[in-house]
Amino acid sequence: RQENWVFPLFHAMEMLHWTQNRFTPYSHALESRIQFVSSHYAGANGDNLTQKAWAAAEQRLLAKNHSSTAIFTLKVAYELMRTGKSYHWKNNPKPKDELVQSLNKIDASLKLFPDSEAAEGLKELKKSILDNELAFTIKTDLSLNEAQLMGVDYRNLNHATMVVFHVKKDFNSYSQNYLKQLTLEKVYTQQLTFDEDKYMLPHSKDFILPAFTATGKYLIVIAPDAEKIATILAADTLANQTGFAYKVVQVTELTVKVSSENSRNRIQVVHQQTGKPSAGAKVRYTRKVYGMNNEHTMLLKETTTNSDGISEADFTNEFNYTVSYKGDSVGDRLYRYNYGQESVKTKMMVYTDRSIYRPGQTVNYKVIAYDDNDTRKGVVADFQVRMVATDQNGQQLASQNNRTNQYGSVAGSFQLPLSGFLPGQVYLTINEGGAYQYITVEEYKRPTFETVFDTIKAQYALGDSITFSGKAIAY
Repeated sequence: RQENWVFPLFHAMEMLHWTQNRFTPYSHALESRIQFVSSHYAGANGDNLTQKAWAAAEQRLLAKNHSSTAIFTLKVAYELMRTGKSYHWKNNPKPKDELVQSLNKIDASLKLFPDSEAAEGLKELKKSILDNELAFTIKTDLSLNEAQLMGVDYRNLNHATMVVFHVKKDFNSYSQNYLKQLTLEKVYTQQLTFDEDKYMLPHSKDFILPAFTATGKYLIVIAPDAEKIATILAADTLANQTGFAYKVVQVTELTVKVSSENSRNRIQVVHQQTGKPSAGAKVRYTRKVYGMNNEHTMLLKETTTNSDGISEADFTNEFNYTVSYKGDSVGDRLYRYNYGQESVKTKMMVYTDRSIYRPGQTVNYKVIAYDDNDTRKGVVADFQVRMVATDQNGQQLASQNNRTNQYGSVAGSFQLPLSGFLPGQVYLTINEGGAYQYITVEEYKRPTFETVFDTIKAQYALGDSITFSGKAIAY
């Protein structure tokens, strides 16, 4: 078993460096050993034991007054930050002053060891603790003439500004700032006040959003002040913008029911309040077509609903629909259907070339799209794939659009920023949740040893047992 020889090797390397007062390589070996044990430990209370190991390593090097102490201070401070940010008044009320403890540790380390190899990571972590945070929840389909309850999540803020815009014209092409593409008309502004918290914990507060008196699409933006909102709307990219939140909602009197029946995709449009079918509603079926340097919308079909409010169409792959009725409209996107069967959404898998990266490195990924149902099993060619990479704060780091090749796969790559984001887990989301993968981004040192396995010359079949040999070389 791998762990039977790796652990003694780590320990031997640590003792060699420690006895010769080589504290920098010692700290790297110790860090690698703790990470190895943490990832392989299957017992209870693993996270707490790992945190104790980081703290013990920090104290041991601090007694030597060596700058490598900062490596473990960063680990301890990060876990304190993560614990503090996990606070919830109902679900997790235990955290209290962990964020303050984390900040104090960071400040003390930067004062003692301002030029340590972990200094930049500590500064980024400090920024993450001090930054304000905003998010809110509200239904995306709102009823006309009805006030709506809106929940706002906040941290490090005692006030914010909310502005509601009527979206007069939506965008037709992809942009790094979706909001800049919109034609907007301001309809409502509200000042939000929050309770102050010296512990910097996350909190929630409910507000009432006044009723909308006209149907249509609306943009809701919340930020610390009106100037910040103006900056967000004018920015070329949202990648470096933090401390704000937005949602696009649809105010409508229509409800759309989607189903598949008798080999056809069926859309039924009814009135939201009465349930009465909306006969004569205009339905447009479209699909995005992507070229080398541009994209455009292709009209697939245009129909009107019958007396039962129903429109039917046959399409494969994903497509969009837009329903318009007496000045009201609503739309959504649907995925491929399997004729004669219940609707099936194409499945996807996403892989990355590694699981851990440093800031500034390139992430290579691959997505495979496939169908797996009773009537069709196989890869899906020419399938639209959109990848969005975000950090733990929801900040977008990269986004790409591609289509699968004849083998049902698509490969892409993007470069991680050097700074300006929260290190830790970065999430790759495919097609708004069709598939997920996460990677770890942090400053790390490669282990100072190498494992080499002997070449396997025999041939084996599935189910055979394989015995192989190799050696470990320490540098």
